[in-house]
Parts: sequence; structure tokens; C-alpha cells
Amino acid sequence: MIKFENLMFKNDFLFSAVCNENPEIVRKMTELITGRKITKIHNLRQQDWVTADPILKKVRLDVTFEGDDAIYCVEMQVSTEKEIEKRIRYYQSAKDIEQINDGGRYEELQSLYIIFICDYDPFGDGLQKYSFHNRCEETGEYLEDGRDIIVLNTRGEETEDESLNTLLDYIRTGEVKENDLTQEIEEASERVRYNKDWREGFMTIGEKMERLAREAREQERIHGIFKAIQLLQKLNLDDERICKMITEQYEISPEEYQEILKLSQDSDQR
Repeated sequence: MIKFENLMFKNDFLFSAVCNENPEIVRKMTELITGRKITKIHNLRQQDWVTADPILKKVRLDVTFEGDDAIYCVEMQVSTEKEIEKRIRYYQSAKDIEQINDGGRYEELQSLYIIFICDYDPFGDGLQKYSFHNRCEETGEYLEDGRDIIVLNTRGEETEDESLNTLLDYIRTGEVKENDLTQEIEEASERVRYNKDWREGFMTIGEKMERLAREAREQERIHGIFKAIQLLQKLNLDDERICKMITEQYEISPEEYQEILKLSQDSDQR
């Protein structure tokens, strides 16, 4: 696991922590990305979980807030996302339904800005910034539905916007240049790195993730043993021989074998 003091701003945990404690940084960064003036932000939340239905899949937005007449959702994306388009689509619908569930009407839906900051090129065109709006193919007119999608690529070709170039270069490399915003972000990042509570929170999350990974690997291993037992049973081998072959192959005790066999039988009955 990466050391806490070595975290860069593009790390999911540090990004969320910095934004949570520094609304002014969030405001400045969002203004730079969208080109919109935001006078005040409120309802700033980090690691926001949204869902269209409590029993359906939930998705996490790193930072979400309301600013003047719009809702902004910002996510830092480091690992390659193969279905980023579908993920964006789900974000949009989930946030819209969340507003309606709170008692709103369709005409009261606020404008929505979905912003992804990617440390890779999600579309392969080498651009630094991808902006998406719904438009009619026949007339070329835009559908004024209040939705804007912006996907940034830290590794894209630099543009004439030097401030955005500097921000994305800082996110990618962690190197601070003479820029008020990136210097402000780095200073805030340092405060988080040396904050005991944030450090303990990071360690707790890391430990939980490692435990879940171990459990997932163990479940996968047990599933493999299930399949091996079933295969040997189809060959009409006697139970004693199956037990011997499985315990030797997977280096488990006869007691562990019996426990796994019982779990397999219980699963079949369900």
C-alpha cells in the first residue's frame, strides 16, 4: 500500500480530503474547468454515494456540490475506465432522480455538470479537454436540458489555456509551478498528509480494502475447490479418493475439505 505521506493530489483519498476541507479550492478549480463564474458553493460533500434506487447499484462521486444555479459532480479517475460513457450516463440519471425524490418537479431540476479528471486519455484522441452536449443531428441545435459533461485528460496535448495546462500537469506529476491555484492545492495537500486524523482514516480504509481483497481471493479459491469436487464427483470417484486428491492438490486439511464440501452442499440446496 502506498505511504500516506507520498500521496499525490490525484489519489482518490487525498483529492477528496483536500476538497472536503477547502471549499475555495473546489470553487476555483471548478471555475477553471468549466469557465463559469461561481460566486458561492454550498452542500459540499465528499465521497457522495448516489443511486437511482436503494436496491440497485450505487456509484460514488468524489466531490459534489451546489453552486449558484447548478449542481457540480467532480471525480478523479486514475485507473483506466473501460465504460466511462455508461458511468457518466448513470451519474446523470442518479443525480436527477435524487433531486426529484427530494420533492422537486421536472422544471425545477438544476443544471448539472459532470466532470471527470482522468490521468489517461479515455477517448484516444489526444485532447486535453472533451466537452459533451446533446445536439440534434438533423438541425445541429443543442438540446437545452441543462446537462454538461467535461472529461479532462492530464496527458493530452496542451492548449492555449495555460492555467488549465498547469493544473493538469500538476495533477499528473505532482510538480508545483508558479501558479496560485496549484500552490494552494499543494499546501492543502501537505496539511492533509500531516494530519493525524486523515492519516488514521487512510490506514483504516487501506486495511479494509486489503481485507476485502483477501476475502475475495479466498472466495475465489473456495469456488475453484467447489468446481474441482464437482468434476471429480462426475467421474464417479469415491468420496475418500476425492478427499485425498483435493487435500493434496490445494494443500488443505481433511477437516477443511469437509467444511468446504458442506458449504458446497448447502449452496446446492439453496
